[in-house]
Amino acid sequence: MQLFINNWASRLASPLASASLTMLVPAEDAARLVGLGSGDHYLLTLAAVDVAGVETAHEIVKVTADVSGSLTIERAQEGTTAAEWPISTIIEARLTAGGISAIRDAGMPGDLAAVATSGDYTDLINKPPIPSTAVEVGAIPSAEKGAALGVATLDAGSKIPLAQLPAAAITDTFVVNTEAAMLALDAQVGDVAIRPDITSSFILQVVPASVLGNWQQIITPSIGGGAPVGSATPQALGAASTGVSGNASREDHVHPMPSADAVGADAEGAAASAQAHAVQRDNHTGEQAISTVTGLQAALDKATFAPVITEATTARASAIGDAGSYIRFTNTGAKTYTVQPQASVAWVADSEIHGRNVGASSLTLTPGSGVTLNAPFGGTLVVPPGGSFTLKRGAENVWDVLGQTVAA
Repeated sequence: MQLFINNWASRLASPLASASLTMLVPAEDAARLVGLGSGDHYLLTLAAVDVAGVETAHEIVKVTADVSGSLTIERAQEGTTAAEWPISTIIEARLTAGGISAIRDAGMPGDLAAVATSGDYTDLINKPPIPSTAVEVGAIPSAEKGAALGVATLDAGSKIPLAQLPAAAITDTFVVNTEAAMLALDAQVGDVAIRPDITSSFILQVVPASVLGNWQQIITPSIGGGAPVGSATPQALGAASTGVSGNASREDHVHPMPSADAVGADAEGAAASAQAHAVQRDNHTGEQAISTVTGLQAALDKATFAPVITEATTARASAIGDAGSYIRFTNTGAKTYTVQPQASVAWVADSEIHGRNVGASSLTLTPGSGVTLNAPFGGTLVVPPGGSFTLKRGAENVWDVLGQTVAA
């Protein structure tokens, strides 16, 4: 392939015989003829100049290699004649007729002419490829639109079709009577477990549901407070007077009617004022017996009693249902009761656990990871046969032990 260089010129460093195939030029000039590889060449012109500065003779040579200023040449190119040239003969890289013809005949003008005639891009030679697939142009393939692991599409209203939306999470409610049943639920975050056995509810905060610490107890107001029906003064239900059932009659509710002067002569205005006056709590007098409210006494009784749990095994780990309960350890062998940390059980502030060692051997109260059990003065954490105890939560992971334990 012919190579080209702008404004290259030099002079012979030694005479050139007509049969010589090596031409000497200054090494720094030869170094500018870069890129000479197999099949590559430069076309150089040697020119003879008379005293008037007119060029009188020329020879075109093809330079194919260079070694430190020694140029390998092919003589008498493009119809010129190999001649003898003296030292300091002018040598230049000139555009020749042969070089121009080579460019013309290289093929590119021909295929451009074909494209000009046909208008078909494929008639070009060495043309770059035109991207045609979705991947080549950076588009999303049709198979991935509205499909799994793909992208959602929009309907005519610029909304995602319902069929492409995931199923909405729905909170389920389960009713279970034991802690084990709650931990066995196939529940999702936000699901609620109702525990009638301990009169409480739990909501799953994180999965899995099999870990007790993932359930958060839902605290609800106790039934133990309020005011008795018919009483104008709020007070605890436990302190309510039994009252007299006859006082619940209509006649015992006094509603003074306003005078006509207070409401005007308008009958409708008087009626409205009387109705508003009647619903005011301060205008009600009298008492109502607890027995006249269905189920109230039973609810009060149940709220004051601790449910009994019978533990027949030799090892028990505390659970949320133990709070407020009375546990009877009946196994005749040595037994342990481990108080779980707050991270495992969502203990409520001021929780209490009551128990009795019914079996013949001792019961050892064991603190879980990070838990502190404060033994009673002069005692240990070992409950003797027949001994009773109470665990009182004083702070997070801190419990005080009260009751009958083996002396220290």
